[in-house]
Amino acid sequence: MQNLQSLQNNRGLGSGSIASSVVPNYSIQFDGVNDVVTAPDSAIWDDAVTAFTMECWALVDDPAFNSVQTFIKKDSQWIQRIENSQLQVIVWTSVGGEHNTHSAGNVPTATWTHFATSYDGASIQSYMAGVRVNNDVITGNISFTGSPVLFGFATNEAFKGNLGPMRISKVARYTGATLTVPTAPFTNDANTLALYNMNTEGGTGTTMVDTSGNGLDGVFGAATAAPTWSALTPF
Repeated sequence: MQNLQSLQNNRGLGSGSIASSVVPNYSIQFDGVNDVVTAPDSAIWDDAVTAFTMECWALVDDPAFNSVQTFIKKDSQWIQRIENSQLQVIVWTSVGGEHNTHSAGNVPTATWTHFATSYDGASIQSYMAGVRVNNDVITGNISFTGSPVLFGFATNEAFKGNLGPMRISKVARYTGATLTVPTAPFTNDANTLALYNMNTEGGTGTTMVDTSGNGLDGVFGAATAAPTWSALTPF
């Protein structure tokens, strides 16, 4: 089975993936130990009250490397991560508190995959590579917390692999059994809370720029907790 190093000169293609050398995109590589990117808490995140979507491209080195590996986490609000090789999403709402969902099937390895989760106030649906992998009945308003948003890390939940473009929205963008997998960086619109396409930084620096206009930039961890830029991308 290929690992990330073997993909350095061969951008991983698989279901829900696409590659191109036209757009100068980058991704961020996490070491599975303590690398982290942190975006600040903001009232903007709380605009996602009755509906939201969080989506990202990820190149997973090994779903079993750690039993839990975080993609995106706003503690006690919403989390998208790997647990026991499956996609897990946790959402807190005003009805029932904490809700846990797991995918039917394991997370793909060593291939760029689009992951998306949408909540519309009545159900939560998650997708891997364009295919719905869970559909659970959940109701209520999304709970608000004062926690920052963590990418690629939480305590005992370090992610090993690459995170590519990510977008968090205040609307349920996807419904139904399948979705059309994006073939280009995410677009910005009135429903976008944060947008990280990683195509404005030039693969340098310690900031993951939010191009939504909301100023929710992600900051790399300090010293040994700083991830690295990578030329591996899904596009």
